[in-house]
Amino acid sequence: MGIPKFKVTILVVMLILLATISWLMYKDRVSNQIGKNLDTLNISAYAGDFTTLIWLAQANNLFEKNGLNVTIEEHDNGVAPLEDLIAQKADVATAAEFVFVSHYFNNQKLKIISQIDQADAIYVIAKKSAGINSPEDLVNKNIGLLKTSQAEFLFADFLISKSLNTEQLNVISMTPSEMLDKLNQGAVDAVVVWDPFAYKIAEALGADAIKWSTQDGQKFYFLALTREDVIKQKNETLKKFIKALLTAEAFAKDYPNEAKALIQKKFSYSAEYTDYFWGKNNFGVFLKQPLLLSMENEARWMTKKAAPNFLENIYLNLLEQAAPNKISIIH
Repeated sequence: MGIPKFKVTILVVMLILLATISWLMYKDRVSNQIGKNLDTLNISAYAGDFTTLIWLAQANNLFEKNGLNVTIEEHDNGVAPLEDLIAQKADVATAAEFVFVSHYFNNQKLKIISQIDQADAIYVIAKKSAGINSPEDLVNKNIGLLKTSQAEFLFADFLISKSLNTEQLNVISMTPSEMLDKLNQGAVDAVVVWDPFAYKIAEALGADAIKWSTQDGQKFYFLALTREDVIKQKNETLKKFIKALLTAEAFAKDYPNEAKALIQKKFSYSAEYTDYFWGKNNFGVFLKQPLLLSMENEARWMTKKAAPNFLENIYLNLLEQAAPNKISIIH
């Protein structure tokens, strides 16, 4: 006498359920184990174009693939991330080179581990309705910029090229996110800021906007930075971080359309703006000699003294091991 059909059906269902439960338990164990094997890295980063490699690595799971569990705190500027790093709220920060220089004198254990972008993207945007039609008209006007940011140094350089100086202006420190409102309220007559803020502010002001580049072909550098204690405690973790960025760089070069689409989606950029900024940035993991020269020039401007030896604050070891051909700094 055979087993009744309904009992066979129940047995099959039970076996399927047991197999499913076993698979889910196994998958959960594997996921937990993977999580346990990932190195933790806290990053504080500028949320925008200059940190494109960070966002490509995040979007493509390159941090996880390189053994990292990464958390990223996002800011609308590069000053706040460096302050997070100094306050030990982050292991790695992104900032422009002048931000590093302006904080260096009180924080000499900061270390540069790589350049991640080279950009031409900082502008003066002024209101014609405030009586500004040429750089000379900025005299005695209220100018908004974020102090200790790259914009501060490049604006000073811009003024020198026009035979002007900051003492002839009223400079008010503010974050990029505040600038359009301050312009519309009449609290400032002009602002100095980087894209995409510069692009959006000029677009919003329309025919009332007049815009000048502060750079005149002079590039600035966006950096990945850490602290001396993090290098000692998390050296292997930082190696994985650099490898993830190198893979992100290769992705950006090999698949530019896909890379642009990811950044456009991340920041809700228009296709027009994405094409615009892509051509004004050189995303890459490097340590180049011009970076050192720029920082020395900025330090002399700040202190009116000889520049310190910034080579001591550039940690070459990570890139030397991962991609030595990316280093052109004389050392």
